[in-house]
Amino acid sequence: MEFPLARLVGVMSLASGALSGAALSLCQDKDTGEHDSFWELHAVFLFRRLMLVDSYYCACILMATMQNQGVGVLFE
Repeated sequence: MEFPLARLVGVMSLASGALSGAALSLCQDKDTGEHDSFWELHAVFLFRRLMLVDSYYCACILMATMQNQGVGVLFE
């Protein structure tokens, strides 16, 4: 018997603890990873804010995209 698996990516405010956005995807194939879910949420980050992320998200394209939005990025 197989159990369904899902990936959940969330954006949380460190100031208030509120969830600003979330993306849910099924674990089916190569294009259903956490990186793909994150790109649905990148517009949630506001100008002149700081994004704290896990080392899993450390990528040049992510840093460039956030810099263009005016968002600072801090990795592990």
